[in-house]
Amino acid sequence: MFSEDREDVNDEERAGRPSTSTTDEKINEVEKMVLDNRRITGREVAEDLNISNGSCHSIFINDLGMRRVAEKFVLKLLNCDQKQHRMNIANEILNSVRDDPNLLQRVIIGDESYHCT
Repeated sequence: MFSEDREDVNDEERAGRPSTSTTDEKINEVEKMVLDNRRITGREVAEDLNISNGSCHSIFINDLGMRRVAEKFVLKLLNCDQKQHRMNIANEILNSVRDDPNLLQRVIIGDESYHCT
C-alpha cells in the first residue's frame, strides 16, 4: 500500500467482531481475582472467566500493568523439621568458617570455565 502513496502507518478501521475479552467488566474481574489470590495463575484466571490465555495476558500487562513473577521467587512455607534442618546446616557452615577463616577463599564460585591458579 505504501507503493501506492499511502503515508499513514496506523491501522484503518475494518469490519470484525468487537473484543469481548478485554471489556472493563472482565478487566475488573481479573483484577479482583488476582488481588484475592496472589498465587493464582494466568491460566486459572483465563479458565474461570472463559477467555483465552492471550487475552488474559494482555489484560495483565496492558490494562493492569502487572508482570509475571517466577514461581521460584514466591516465599515457600517450611514445616518445623525443614526450618530446623536449615538452621543446622547454617550453623555448621558458620562453625566451619570460624574454625578456618580461609575457608571462603577456597570456595569456587562460577561455572566450570572458571579456574583458580
